[in-house]
Amino acid sequence: MKPVEKHFIRESCTNCQACVQKCPVNAISRETLEISPEKCMSCMRCVKVCKANAREFDASQVRQYLESNYSVPREIEYF
Repeated sequence: MKPVEKHFIRESCTNCQACVQKCPVNAISRETLEISPEKCMSCMRCVKVCKANAREFDASQVRQYLESNYSVPREIEYF
């Protein structure tokens, strides 16, 4: 799976820095508030803690992948 695409709406941002402070891998720049794709592990904590809803993500690809591969129950296998 590819990482989920994240969006940052600068106009909605109140610069509270909650996303920067709560990011477990320090992937968000304190100055620009941009996410470093090399560091980000797509935990979506930045989206969860943003009270201004300035951070969002598009999980449509993940939903499509999960529905196409796991919507039909499999037969039980014994080993």
